Amino acid sequence: MPVTLSHFGEDIVHAMACKMGKGFLALCPGFTEEKVAQAVAIKEAPLESYADIPFDGASRVDMVLLLEGNRGVPFEIKLGSTRLSRTRISDEWLCGCKQSGHRPSRWTGNMMSILDRRFPPGTPEGPLRANYAKGTENQTVELTKEWFVIAREEKTETLRRNPPDFRASLISFESIVRAYEGSGIQGQAFNALVRDLLDIDFYQTWIIGRAE
Repeated sequence: MPVTLSHFGEDIVHAMACKMGKGFLALCPGFTEEKVAQAVAIKEAPLESYADIPFDGASRVDMVLLLEGNRGVPFEIKLGSTRLSRTRISDEWLCGCKQSGHRPSRWTGNMMSILDRRFPPGTPEGPLRANYAKGTENQTVELTKEWFVIAREEKTETLRRNPPDFRASLISFESIVRAYEGSGIQGQAFNALVRDLLDIDFYQTWIIGRAE
């Protein structure tokens, strides 16, 4: 099976964000005056309880860019070539959050609905928070109401012409790559980053590591 961008897309975006820091934030409309925290970016950040109700275990933010003051900008990363459409976003991913029928109850719903704060009427409003490991301790970050979808340029251009009704802004993956490469030789910096990400001992990691 060929290796595609969707297999490693989140890791690649995260690596570029960590290296770019303030430069990555410059791609996010509305945050040009913000300061990036030293840790820069975290990925797969689990959500903390909202209105005293926890989320199901699958509720994780693809990436959070950390700002000063324990705040963070959330990103959904959708780099597939077929599934991202206005209809799918509006009818399926933005259909809202609800409480599960289990006891204790949990919030369920697509991450887009969660980041867009689509909770049932009457739900007490409050900050949406995620957590992440910092050394041996867990840290909490408050997520901004503004959030971003990172997708391929073809998809972002289509969605900008007919945008879904959500709070998110769109950033093309290609624009991040262009900013990451800067004025150097086209493709050189990006290719080097991907090679570094894939430069692991696959046998040690997948075979021996699995057996231990």
